[in-house]
Amino acid sequence: MARYDLHTQALPPDQQRNTQRIFTLGYADSLGVAGFQMLINMWLRIFFTRRGSDPTNLNRGTSFTNLIGSTVSLVDAEDTVRTSIDECNDQIRDIQARDQSLAERERFADAQLIRYTNDPTAPGFEMWIEITNASGERLQVNIPDFAYRQ
Repeated sequence: MARYDLHTQALPPDQQRNTQRIFTLGYADSLGVAGFQMLINMWLRIFFTRRGSDPTNLNRGTSFTNLIGSTVSLVDAEDTVRTSIDECNDQIRDIQARDQSLAERERFADAQLIRYTNDPTAPGFEMWIEITNASGERLQVNIPDFAYRQ
C-alpha cells in the first residue's frame, strides 16, 4: 500500500519578507507526495520546527528558527545552522529506525551543509543543504526559498 505525506511548499522569498509564514499547503490544491519528496518534506518540517513547540513531542525540532529576527553574527549563525542540521538528522534517523516499511527512496541517509554565504540583498545568509536518501539520490535545497538543484 502506497504511503503519502501532505506536501508543503515554501512561500516565494518576497512573500516571506512580508508575513510571518514560511510554508503553505499549496497555491491551488493540496498534494500527496511519496518517495524522495516525502523524505525531504519530513526533513524540512523537523528542521523548521522550533524545539519545544511540538505539543506531541517537546524534544522534536531544532534551534534553527531562533535565528529568525536575531542579531547573531554570521559566524555564530553558521554554528547554529550546523548544529540544527545534526539535530534534525538524528531525529529523522530515530523516527525511521522504528519504521521498517519505508522504501529506499523514503529512507534517510544524510543531510549536510554544502554552502553558506552572506546574502548581500538582505540582512542574513543563504545556505544550501544536500539531502541524500538510502538509494543514493541527492537533492540540494536552498534554505529558505527551497529552490531545488538536482
